[in-house]
Amino acid sequence: TTLVIFLLLFGVLTQIISNYFIENHYNMMLEESRILSDQFIETYKARTLTDLNFNYQLAATSRYIDSRIMILDENHRVFKDTQTTGKSLVGHKLSQPIVRSAFEGRQMSETGTFGDLYDQLVLTTAYPIVSGDRIMGAVIINSPYPTLRDNINNIYQMTLFSLLILLAATFISTYVYSKSISNTISELNDRVQAIANGDFTSHIVLSTDNEIGQLANNINHMASELEKLEDMRKDFIANISHDFRSPLTSIKGFVQAILDGTIPFERQGKYLNIVLDETERLTKLTNDILLLTKMENNTVQLNKTHYDLHQDIRKILFQFEQKILDKRIDFTLLID
Repeated sequence: TTLVIFLLLFGVLTQIISNYFIENHYNMMLEESRILSDQFIETYKARTLTDLNFNYQLAATSRYIDSRIMILDENHRVFKDTQTTGKSLVGHKLSQPIVRSAFEGRQMSETGTFGDLYDQLVLTTAYPIVSGDRIMGAVIINSPYPTLRDNINNIYQMTLFSLLILLAATFISTYVYSKSISNTISELNDRVQAIANGDFTSHIVLSTDNEIGQLANNINHMASELEKLEDMRKDFIANISHDFRSPLTSIKGFVQAILDGTIPFERQGKYLNIVLDETERLTKLTNDILLLTKMENNTVQLNKTHYDLHQDIRKILFQFEQKILDKRIDFTLLID
């Protein structure tokens, strides 16, 4: 795709460059024709048609634009020709269509062989020499197209070279940028995999502020929040374990005391009630965990009721009665 775009771009640019140079060359030829036309009229009015200054101006202009210049009189005959090699057309009458157009008062330009006068293409301009309402002659300029084509080809080569450099730079920059994006995405993927495996400690450090940088910041923020949730989960499990361990220890202690006779038969009912309360406490803890699960799923409905805290305090005192007695702790409970 890139190569196709490059070829299309080069084709369009070469066409634009070619048209520009040809149009610019035509404009230059017509401008020089206008100057020569004005110079001819001044020379004619001064009655110095063979003046050396005009001949010098004609030769200088021919060398400057690297073109053949012919001055035609009002009979369409050539009486000035800058051709220095080959056959001169001085005294010849020209009847090409572009010449006739000039004698009709129009400025014309064309690319061709100038009525088969040349074996190769030339750029031709015809400019009328007008004094008042009279067309006194015409300025004909033939510029060899191969010379202009060589200049255009040089421009083509420079343009092609520049485009190749631009294309290479584009490929390199695209590769570097793609490699950078690929490495960043790979790093993001590794980070997400680490988070999925429970590693919330490492962070992605990116200096960019684009969408990928924002994604990296969001992943870092997500990892931090998941780390907090993991810490909360561990604390929750530790607290739940402690809450389960305490009643289980009490139940085990009371049951062993009953079995080995430490607790007399007449007092066993009291401690069996405590065992029953601890069992209910475990059941309540289990229900609380299920309730938390429902709360996380937004499927719980709260039913507010009165809670007897005094009764719980009495149960706790009974639970730790033996430890209180062993340590000779005086405990006073005041309940309103």
